[in-house]
Amino acid sequence: MRFLRFIISVYLLAFLFILYYKFRYWFYYKIIIYHLMVISSGMFVLLALGLATSYLSSNKLKSLFNALYALLWSFFVFFLSIFYCIVLMGKKQGVGVLPFKVLYSHLKSFDAVLALAGIHQNVAWGVGIGLLILMLVLARFIYTLLPHSHAALREYMRKSVSVYSKTDKKSKRTDLLLFAVFLIALVVMYIRATPLQRLQGAHEPIATMIFGETQYMGMFHFANYKEPATVRANYPKQVQFNKTNVILIIVDALRADELSLYGYSRNTSPFLQQLYNEKKLQKIEYAFSTSSASFPGILSILRGKPAYNLAYHNYSLSEVLKDQGYQVNYILSGDHANWYDMQYFYGKDIDLYFDGRYSKKYVCDDNLLFEGLNKVEPFKDKPAFFYLHLMSVHYAGTKHPEFVRWTPASVEWEPVPYRNNYDNGVLAADHTLEKIFKELKAKGYLDNSIVVITADHGESLGERGTYGHIKNVYNEEIHIPILFYDKDTSVHYNKRDFAEQSDIAPTIIDRLGLPMPSTWEGTSLLRDSFPEFTFHSVSNDYAMIHHNGNKLFIYYFNTVSRKEELFDVRKDPNEENNLLNQTDANYVATLRKKMKEYLTLHQNY
Repeated sequence: MRFLRFIISVYLLAFLFILYYKFRYWFYYKIIIYHLMVISSGMFVLLALGLATSYLSSNKLKSLFNALYALLWSFFVFFLSIFYCIVLMGKKQGVGVLPFKVLYSHLKSFDAVLALAGIHQNVAWGVGIGLLILMLVLARFIYTLLPHSHAALREYMRKSVSVYSKTDKKSKRTDLLLFAVFLIALVVMYIRATPLQRLQGAHEPIATMIFGETQYMGMFHFANYKEPATVRANYPKQVQFNKTNVILIIVDALRADELSLYGYSRNTSPFLQQLYNEKKLQKIEYAFSTSSASFPGILSILRGKPAYNLAYHNYSLSEVLKDQGYQVNYILSGDHANWYDMQYFYGKDIDLYFDGRYSKKYVCDDNLLFEGLNKVEPFKDKPAFFYLHLMSVHYAGTKHPEFVRWTPASVEWEPVPYRNNYDNGVLAADHTLEKIFKELKAKGYLDNSIVVITADHGESLGERGTYGHIKNVYNEEIHIPILFYDKDTSVHYNKRDFAEQSDIAPTIIDRLGLPMPSTWEGTSLLRDSFPEFTFHSVSNDYAMIHHNGNKLFIYYFNTVSRKEELFDVRKDPNEENNLLNQTDANYVATLRKKMKEYLTLHQNY
């Protein structure tokens, strides 16, 4: 049967894709079974519809339903092929499987999406029309196969029934028993595999695209504990303190060494540099993100905890301030409402929430911030907390032509155009920061405020042959800026030049004069105490930073390849000289012991 060969070829396509996907991205073997079961379910439904159609008595009606059935098969094949392409492109860029709800929210800025992909609108229309024509041609081909396939299937079933009716009773009982065992095994397999949580938990791509991720962001898992509600309930309320406005600005994917403020040769941050020169801005020289992914990075900043100790819910900075009478505003470029359900993890106690899902015009365009700020009333007497998120640096962020200073610029994985595109985004972010300061000043919030400017993670720009983020935890992906703007210039945030993301919330709380929540693990930068070791990870890559006096060493370990590296960050910021075999053996043994202790507790992370 030609139609059977067609079905087998579709199944083979699915099998080859999931086989490559599993071995290329280090998933468990069960992802192969789960994906093939999802494909089998879809094909079973289509085959059942086809069989039902073949029993229609009216030839005209049968012809119409066969045409619709052929279109369904053609759509199924094209959907599968395009889906596989989107998944592989997403994995290549480090963003994983994009859920439909995220793709849908980006339709409003479809021009920006095409620009990001480097595709002209006319080309996109041409490709779309071409694919539609191909889908119709395939549907026509399938339509010619259907009458023969249905007739053959009915004849095969008739003969099978006829032969089976002549079989002796003992053989029939054996056959029925075997069939029952097979059916029970199939049901058990489906019961164990098909609940949505299992499919999503195994990162089965179709379930992930339709329903999104579950409890973890691709390569991130929550800690195995639940924070008691008493942590918030027992925190002091109505404390007397200086109710200063708090403005937290996170620039997505901004690495410190691409800012002229941190010594970069290109003038990418003129506004920040001006503030710094006027002694209005303080910087932490060596600040690091807890991971190279947004999900754990953002939550670590808001919750004062490193990624490996984050739970589904932790008492957060905005909740602390909300309980003290603050107006809480989240204005975020990007689609945080749909992207891994980030809005859920931000909590419910938010007075104004505005991101790409709710904007009429923008998604990953930083103009969205001013659309959101227009909804904020001028300052009166109630203190406010702002979390503002910028996307202009991120490769998915909208790039405006007025900020294209370095060319050629694109998201192609080539060192020069990728870095140029990135630096143009940094320049645009600096301009956006200047506009934010002016807008907040005009509304009366800036005059009595603490402003923190930081990033969720860094970005690989071709180092070690990698681009983007969520690729590793080397310096380029976790070295971020932490900057403080405070009207009270007598406050010194840079008593030490080393910090981690989880130190930001404790520093803000300490500056306000509030007590530290009992579950926070970061340390205030206004204090002299700090942890000697910090840990950072993504997927199978782990980094341990040892801060001791003037020494700042990073020890890297990969749990799959068992590769070890050791770098002196102060002397070797590009991490080109591996000191592992040049360093005192006792010191290396101490680092290995510390890493082993950490992995014993947190490797499920």
